[in-house]
Amino acid sequence: MEYSHNDYIYTAINLIFISAWRRFFPNKAHIVDDHFRKSAETVLELLSNSDLKTSIEKCMAANRKYETMFYIGPPVGTGLAWVNKFDRTGAMLIEQHSFGESAHGPIVTVDPRVNSKFVKLDNRKEMVLKFGEKKVVFWENRYLAEKKIDEFIKAPPIDMPHEEKTPFFVDGIWYLPELQAGYDASNDNLIVMDACWDRYFDQAMDEISTFGCRYPRMILMTQRSFLNGKAKNGLYRFPVSNTIILPETSYGPIPEMHLPFVMNIIGEELAACAQMQK
Repeated sequence: MEYSHNDYIYTAINLIFISAWRRFFPNKAHIVDDHFRKSAETVLELLSNSDLKTSIEKCMAANRKYETMFYIGPPVGTGLAWVNKFDRTGAMLIEQHSFGESAHGPIVTVDPRVNSKFVKLDNRKEMVLKFGEKKVVFWENRYLAEKKIDEFIKAPPIDMPHEEKTPFFVDGIWYLPELQAGYDASNDNLIVMDACWDRYFDQAMDEISTFGCRYPRMILMTQRSFLNGKAKNGLYRFPVSNTIILPETSYGPIPEMHLPFVMNIIGEELAACAQMQK
């Protein structure tokens, strides 16, 4: 509770707003009040979601090499709250930037040298010698739908699936969204893209395209309800290293009025995992 000051402020502002409405528009105030109070149910559902916690742990484990991170998201206060959480643990240096700022500075912190950052798909025998049979088989199962590497390179799919576990093609070479073992992450910056808000979803898509041209190590955060049709295609248009998917609640997608509480929980868990893995 000591570190939940922003949650207190957000709650107070909403209760003041509801109280003011109650004097002049009691029916509307009742609807908003009921909707806001359901945020407690949302929080409890997320806190008891073991799959979400596991995905956050795996996400930070996969990016443990990184010492710096940018949160890219809407101007709703989440980024500033995250900065405070990570500063408190000292596990990573994090900055927050609102949508629209990336092209004016943050983008240059991403190392665009794909060939030195990601694992290149090459002759299978050479890859086995370099990485071992067990690792190569794991990658084939995870990224190539159990195809052998040589088979994939010879006849890659015409339409690659739009999802996290997908190879990507740059300058005539296929790569896996896996960091090379010897890569120095101090040359790069981890990007966390907040695509959880319906109101700001188009702006998130623009930011993904902006960063995509430099092939960042990106953690995508989004809601399960967005992973359908054209929205999913846009989210995975460029390589994504890890995805944190907010599950639907018992009454549907997480409402934007509840998201500030939810995003603070995610930030707290990410900061804790980062601290434990250092």
